[in-house]
Amino acid sequence: MKLMIKCQWEKTGQLFFLSLLVSVLVITSLYSQENIQGSPWGLTLSVSPATIVFNSADPDLQPVIQANTSIRVMVTAEPQRSWNLQVRAEGNLVSNGGKVIPINCISWTATPNPPFGDGVLSPGQNIMLISQARGNIEGELFFYFRNSWEQAAGEYNQVISFTVSWI
Repeated sequence: MKLMIKCQWEKTGQLFFLSLLVSVLVITSLYSQENIQGSPWGLTLSVSPATIVFNSADPDLQPVIQANTSIRVMVTAEPQRSWNLQVRAEGNLVSNGGKVIPINCISWTATPNPPFGDGVLSPGQNIMLISQARGNIEGELFFYFRNSWEQAAGEYNQVISFTVSWI
């Protein structure tokens, strides 16, 4: 699964605002699209909803912004085999003009914890969400953005991938 993160910053007077959109695209790193859809491998991954939004906020009043909804993650797997679930940000948040906001401004908490883990996105690094699990597991990720006056106004994008794999 891949998530596209899109941030839009606006400066209005002295206030600095953020909107963050996350879109879900179905893809896998180990199997073709047809295999995931038909599930002949006994391993499927579902991530929803397609979009989350971080509402505008004054960084002095709201230094951390929670997304308007959680992301529900569900892995369906054969109980005989173990699997891992990872998340990866391909880079930092980047605007069309080349401005950068570090992706580590985005973090999450997870429930149930365990088996899901909390974390902070890091550019180009696979981060383990669930390690050595078996069978079906469903949970929620609550995303947060570290709000700051130091971040330049603009629209920012980045891709986040969720990968489930047999071990």
